[in-house]
Amino acid sequence: MANIEDEIARGNQAAELLRSEILKEAFDKLQDYYVDAWIHTAIDETAKRERLHISINVLSEIQEHLASVAMTGRMAADQIVAAKDDRYH
Repeated sequence: MANIEDEIARGNQAAELLRSEILKEAFDKLQDYYVDAWIHTAIDETAKRERLHISINVLSEIQEHLASVAMTGRMAADQIVAAKDDRYH
């Protein structure tokens, strides 16, 4: 049971992070900064545009990972509830 309980705890932590206004602000500000910097690169700054593109993608990947961990935690919690319900029926 410890593994499923760990998944639930991790899921709760990830969900809390996703609800965090300061983290949302950080993602939004970084996204805006990267996009603005990308738009304002000179035509010969290909490497800089590529780094900014990667940075934008990494922000998205972090958010997706947190959402995945949160969903896994919710599913783990649902499994425990379902297992308890099965025992009483």
